Amino acid sequence: MGAAMDLTFHESEPGDLAMAVDAVYRMWFFKDYGERVGRMFSEAYAGMHYRNADLRLTAVLDGEPEGVCFVRTVPGETDTSDFDEFSGEEGFDSAMDDMRILHRADEGLKREFGVRADAEVLLLIVGSRSRGRGIGRRLLDEAVSRLSEKGCGSFMLFTDDDCDYGFYDKIGMRRRGMVVVDFHGFPLKRIIYTQEIPKKN
Repeated sequence: MGAAMDLTFHESEPGDLAMAVDAVYRMWFFKDYGERVGRMFSEAYAGMHYRNADLRLTAVLDGEPEGVCFVRTVPGETDTSDFDEFSGEEGFDSAMDDMRILHRADEGLKREFGVRADAEVLLLIVGSRSRGRGIGRRLLDEAVSRLSEKGCGSFMLFTDDDCDYGFYDKIGMRRRGMVVVDFHGFPLKRIIYTQEIPKKN
């Protein structure tokens, strides 16, 4: 925890995406597609969320980016053009089918549980060497502070049991609903969380 005390934040730049791409590849199921497709998909996934966010934060420790938080406060259709570059690549289109499964599950969760929020955290991830040091919590707290300045009263996020979703329970977010989807023959829990944002005085 001590190292996290030296953390600084800046608005994310395209150069920060390399850390996010590597973290996504190493920590989530994307590596199951094999290195070539997994890294392409991780690049497109991180790029998509960077492009669709209007609040982009990078946590910096000792001069190196160690985590990112991308948040969207403006509703609208998701720009998926980052995936176009790899469309048709062997194995890539089946990975896209998997993303559509998750997207349908997320939309179903919002409808079934009547979830609405002023903002959505699209991507919150910390590099593997810095996990467990409080960086994710500090990064999310910084994002919430900036959302409050924008006048947002709540935010939501989607996650699943392929990552440490207990983190969100631990920091007091409200688990609003869960659905189990068939993902390559395995049951994957997809979960939606919300949190109210305190108003700034």
